[in-house]
Amino acid sequence: MSDAAAGGATPRTRAAVAGCTAIALGLGLYHLRRRSFWQDEGFTWSTVDRGFPALLRVLVRHEGYQILHALIEWPTNGISSTVEGLRLPSALAFAAAVPAVWLTGRRLFDERTGVIAALLFAVNGGVLSYAQEARGYMLATTLAAYAGALLAQYVLAPRKWSRAGWIALSVLTIYAHGFAVLAIAAQILALWFLPAARRRELHWVRGGALVALLAAPALLAPIYQINSGEIAFITKPGVHTIAVFGWFITGRTWTAVPPYVIGVVLTALAAITVWRKELHSIDAFRYALVFLWLVVPTFVLMGVSYVRPIWIDRYALWSTGALAVVCAYGLTRLAQGRVLAAVVLVVALLGARGVADWYREPPYEDYAAATAQLIPQMQTGDAVIFSPDEARIPAEFYLRRVTTRLSLVPLFPAVPWGAFKTGQQRVVDFDSRTVARAHAARYPRIWLIAFGVHTRLVGRIAALTREYRVAGDHTYHGGLEVVLLRARPPAS
Repeated sequence: MSDAAAGGATPRTRAAVAGCTAIALGLGLYHLRRRSFWQDEGFTWSTVDRGFPALLRVLVRHEGYQILHALIEWPTNGISSTVEGLRLPSALAFAAAVPAVWLTGRRLFDERTGVIAALLFAVNGGVLSYAQEARGYMLATTLAAYAGALLAQYVLAPRKWSRAGWIALSVLTIYAHGFAVLAIAAQILALWFLPAARRRELHWVRGGALVALLAAPALLAPIYQINSGEIAFITKPGVHTIAVFGWFITGRTWTAVPPYVIGVVLTALAAITVWRKELHSIDAFRYALVFLWLVVPTFVLMGVSYVRPIWIDRYALWSTGALAVVCAYGLTRLAQGRVLAAVVLVVALLGARGVADWYREPPYEDYAAATAQLIPQMQTGDAVIFSPDEARIPAEFYLRRVTTRLSLVPLFPAVPWGAFKTGQQRVVDFDSRTVARAHAARYPRIWLIAFGVHTRLVGRIAALTREYRVAGDHTYHGGLEVVLLRARPPAS
């Protein structure tokens, strides 16, 4: 079944993989700066836009989910502190993941599976959306794919450094994002499906324990930050949540869902046949690796979310490499030869619709447009309120090089420009004290930059309008709103 023990790939195969990698790289770089930085990306910039000792402190206390990504972005920010510069590591990681997906499919099943999986991964719109974001999700997805590929090699055709490479990449995956530990745990659990003698020979328990020990700091950080309530906005998952996740993981398009379901079902039937015949075998391991890698992150996070809501689609992005392999192998069982080529082409084109939709989708939280509106209208003596307070971080990313910003008084959060960074936000709206300061100071104009205007915020705006009137109001896609308040003339 597997090509893992076979010779090297043919020139034709390598050209195909190189082509898929080029597609991913081109898609990742295309219109890389089109979409505005949003709050999460603002946190990345704010985390790394400081000296290295300060960076380490903020990783320990506030932004420990994505330690490795932050360490990569720190020098990147020094070289090019721009939208494209900070997103470039994710775009490069997307392209680098394609050979890993190919290797996984090739080693577990066969050459055709590997090439098809590489193509499906390269045109996945869900993956692309995080290849164009300055966060650690794409990096963790890439490292998880390489960890899976090296684990397959370690089991099926070990080389001198297979075990060390697998452990190292597994640890790095967790440092890229703490929740990616679920993908690594799933890969380790797949070793249970090997015969007992083979498991002992591979020292699977010892290897898993070593991964956990080396990754302990990255494992503890997400637990600490969940308990601090930083993602308390998430609700419990339901049927709609599951459906949307299916849309997301198959490429952000409903047209790709049916062929993916067919591919997964056909592979699942093959896996069940093998497991019923012999639960502990090399073939059982092959299927277990991709299926556990595919389902464990989703099931665990959704299950936990019924007690403590933490589910977000991107927390299972690292399963997309497994999905590509599972679907690809199912398609090889559906057809052969030219018919298979035609089927794969149709599936890839259906998935490519999600890519096209991604480029047409309006920016979410369009801070670039909001600040572009604000900059030419700022006047000396104006004040600005950010609500909630975290909205200041991405807005300041776009305002930091504007010298006239210094004439704009930060009323909330009331700290000097450049002094409000990741770790200081509490996700709170401005309060009555801010309103009192505004009334006492009698600023000629106040700019309000607000995201997700809550009912309680409406009352506070009403409190402001006792002394100010609304002189302008513009809403941007994704719930971002800029309101201009002008001081009312004093009563005679």
